[in-house]
Amino acid sequence: MSEEAKALWLLGVCQRRLKENPKDVDALFCKGVALAKMGKFKESIMFLNKVTLISPKYPGIDLFKTRVYDALEQKISSLLDTDM
Repeated sequence: MSEEAKALWLLGVCQRRLKENPKDVDALFCKGVALAKMGKFKESIMFLNKVTLISPKYPGIDLFKTRVYDALEQKISSLLDTDM
């Protein structure tokens, strides 16, 4: 199974769990991970921020958010470099 297929599968699992319980922090975190793996960094950060609001001490949340912000910054930087 490709990385994209795994991310899509994980996204589906998370969406089903969140439909049952919108405050499921594990599902919110996993959805943020899946979105980041798909390159959807802004959307990922939105879900990771929800995790922080519900459970500020969620294991690994700060580290993962930092990585997603870094990836978003790199993506923006590369877009700006190619436009010049």
